[in-house]
Amino acid sequence: MHPYEMTYQGDIFKDTVTDAQWDKVDKASDQQVFDISNIFRERYGKGKLSWNEDVAQVAYGHSVDMYENKYFDHDSPTYGTLADRMNRANIDYMKAAENIASNYLDGPAAVEGWLNSAGHRKNLFDNSFTDMGAGTYRKFYTQNFLQK
Repeated sequence: MHPYEMTYQGDIFKDTVTDAQWDKVDKASDQQVFDISNIFRERYGKGKLSWNEDVAQVAYGHSVDMYENKYFDHDSPTYGTLADRMNRANIDYMKAAENIASNYLDGPAAVEGWLNSAGHRKNLFDNSFTDMGAGTYRKFYTQNFLQK
């Protein structure tokens, strides 16, 4: 049943986002992921995470890799596992974990998705983690945690 019919004449509007605008959106998403993660951790009695720029760069690199190479996985065909990527960046840690998401509207929506997934929520609320870095690239979201 079709209660109404729509037809379009001419070109359909297509939103274009410049690389500079994407960079601003991605950085804002990183900050939102970090802030909202800490808000939820505080609400549930978990320790506040510190922002770790080196960890954020590893997360960002993974998001770029997934976007450019058209895959979605914790293991990169090029750069390997999270441990491989952390070691390549010379990051010392005792324990690390990763949450990934893609095609969410924004950073808060990605965090909501992680909160609604038992495995991702476990990473988010793990009280042994001390640091976090987030890296967003064109709606690919990577959140890395570590215990120093």
